[in-house]
Amino acid sequence: MRDKKLKLVLFLLLFWGGECFAQTVEEVAEKAPPQILTSDLTRKQVLKKPEKVVSFIIVDDDMITEVIINGESLDFEADTTLSFTRKFIFKPGKTIISVIAIDERGNKREKSFLIGFGKTGEQAIAAEKKEKKSQPNFKVQFGLAYERDGNPTNDVSSPVKIGDLDLQGVVPDSEQPDNRKTLNLLGSWIYGDFNLFLGASKTVYDKSKNEFLNSKIAFLGLGYALTFSNSFSLPVSLMVMDINVGGSDFSQNIALSTGLLFRSKDEDGFYSHLLDLDGTVKLFADKTKKQGSQNQIKWDYNSLDIERLDNFRYLLAIGLGNNGTEISENSYVAMDFDWTNQWESGFKWDLGFGLAKIEYKNEVPLTKKVLGNVRVDVPIRISNGFGWAFSSDWKVVYDYRYLFNLSNKTPYVRIIHGLKLNGGF
Repeated sequence: MRDKKLKLVLFLLLFWGGECFAQTVEEVAEKAPPQILTSDLTRKQVLKKPEKVVSFIIVDDDMITEVIINGESLDFEADTTLSFTRKFIFKPGKTIISVIAIDERGNKREKSFLIGFGKTGEQAIAAEKKEKKSQPNFKVQFGLAYERDGNPTNDVSSPVKIGDLDLQGVVPDSEQPDNRKTLNLLGSWIYGDFNLFLGASKTVYDKSKNEFLNSKIAFLGLGYALTFSNSFSLPVSLMVMDINVGGSDFSQNIALSTGLLFRSKDEDGFYSHLLDLDGTVKLFADKTKKQGSQNQIKWDYNSLDIERLDNFRYLLAIGLGNNGTEISENSYVAMDFDWTNQWESGFKWDLGFGLAKIEYKNEVPLTKKVLGNVRVDVPIRISNGFGWAFSSDWKVVYDYRYLFNLSNKTPYVRIIHGLKLNGGF
């Protein structure tokens, strides 16, 4: 019965991620409306001058046959990529700029931009933002993944040489790979500056010998942002997490995070800098372990290009941690660089790179000729994902991650790849 259930899950994933993905390129693309892009306007903004020249770029897989700006149909020769420039003159108060694009298959997309000019316009925009912010918003998101894990136990990739030592892995390379299934659920409720979130995650490996790696995670959190202006706020969040690994290893984590969030924007895009201080307390069911902790300071930078609709994220974290034992005490520096496109629908491509240095001051390495007199791990991540976004919430992606740990104690290579389906309501 268990094998039948696994085959059913695999069939559904292959159906969505394989057959449907192949059909998506031809069939779903036919139903995708044109993309309307501009780096000169945001959905809601206040202008200091009464005149503004705006450039629009409209792209589609099919020929774009009609474009309407504020009720006026434009004259042009049909094409898959169009560029228009318009000069707008605004009166005091608020003005709506409406852009409609239609392709040869009848697919239609409309975008509206609310512009405020003068004191009355600024007041009108502020009132609309306040009204929208005061409305509660509830959302449910889920993720389903079927992946091939090339080295679940982080076994030494054999043969490998560290200094003068030749290491042999415990598990033969041919027997290391295993399939795993992951289900993620997240519910969030936002009201003004408050947000409440809860979720769960479950990962199951196919091979019985890897059952000790199966995990269940449940979490509940509350956040609040003390907003001083559109460019500065103080976010605070508290989260409680229950972790079960292998059915017998239980722990509870209590995490508190507080920081400074700076936001800015210009004609090219939006930018944010988050300086954050995180503290986590770890409580273990294993009585041989003491209370653990993880404390870090991080800088999280995000840049969203309005015209190309791609987002770049850089994360730098420095911290200390332990898992309730003296030998697990560590200090680390970690960096992540991730690029993702934010198109509302269509082809999706993500690219990422990560690097960290973790030093365990109480653990003796296999050799002191590499990386020093204590255990040092230098994990490296290279990730790539491509797929199709049906909407801003629904997408299917093939994800590939290459993980390599340069270490004087536990070197390994681990490749994880597979299909992921994400959705939301």
